[in-house]
Amino acid sequence: MVEAHELDFGFDIHALCNEYADVDYITIPSDLDAILFGLVGEPRLSRPHIALNAARIGDPANLADHQRRRLRYTIAHELGHIELSWHSGLSFCKEGGESDPERESSEFPPSETEAHLFAQRILVPSGRLSQLLELRSQAEVLEVLNVADVHFSVALRSLVEVLPPGHILAAVKGTTVERSYRSRKTPISPPLWRSSLKASPLDKLSEERVIGRVGGRRIYWWTLPSSERLEDVGGDVYAKDIIRSILDSLDLEVDEVRSLRASIAGKESTIFGWIRSGDLWPNPEVIAARITQKVGADRKLERIFAHPDFRVYVSARAAEIASEGWDEGD
Repeated sequence: MVEAHELDFGFDIHALCNEYADVDYITIPSDLDAILFGLVGEPRLSRPHIALNAARIGDPANLADHQRRRLRYTIAHELGHIELSWHSGLSFCKEGGESDPERESSEFPPSETEAHLFAQRILVPSGRLSQLLELRSQAEVLEVLNVADVHFSVALRSLVEVLPPGHILAAVKGTTVERSYRSRKTPISPPLWRSSLKASPLDKLSEERVIGRVGGRRIYWWTLPSSERLEDVGGDVYAKDIIRSILDSLDLEVDEVRSLRASIAGKESTIFGWIRSGDLWPNPEVIAARITQKVGADRKLERIFAHPDFRVYVSARAAEIASEGWDEGD
């Protein structure tokens, strides 16, 4: 449908819908957004008919911004039922695109999950979005996503699906994170939902942060560095000696030292796993960036991360991991 109609961000959903179905607004005494009649099965109609619930969506002649976004998503969702040939009979729809977009897919029957995905795909076309990322700045990409006129979660889910590793997105209201996402294989987690953005360590870990607005929310977009310049460690210096010196300088209890060592070892074990699975190239600069990001994102390791010798430790450990002989069978 995207290619057939040359759909772009913010296209006229009403004009598109009129090519496939009749539409009217009625008051439905329920929490449904729409009822779709006339697919294969009963009742038989010459053309599908979408009944939109004005009580849920609002007056079509006087919609607030969030109501307009909800209406666009609802119509796109119903078009999904029409276009997906195995959907049949009556369709009673309560949309997730504006009210609760992150509900688990298990809460929906398969046909509803498929229609939700269809709506996302036509409202924020992934091919168009990939092209946009090649041609525009991140700030401009957010501006175009705002033009798409969809709920912020629909826009951000679409964006994070086409981004390469190393990108984190958050939708913020006030100082509270409402939704957050990371692109595939990004080494650290995004801010927790309902957490304070002020507590996020991402600013210190990212090489770029862009702020924009999409769907009525302030959007933060962090880009993590894919590699990190190594410090000059010097000859015959081992990472284990550097980390021991760092821990000794912090004047910690024995149990706390043991706990911090275990935390660092766990993060490095994760990096070993990425290399073995082929998800990370065993290049020392690349490994150094991952160690820095994993340690820097853990509040328990803040004092180690802030230590002046931490970068020296990272450089030494990254060089050791990279020299493990990964091209010989691991």
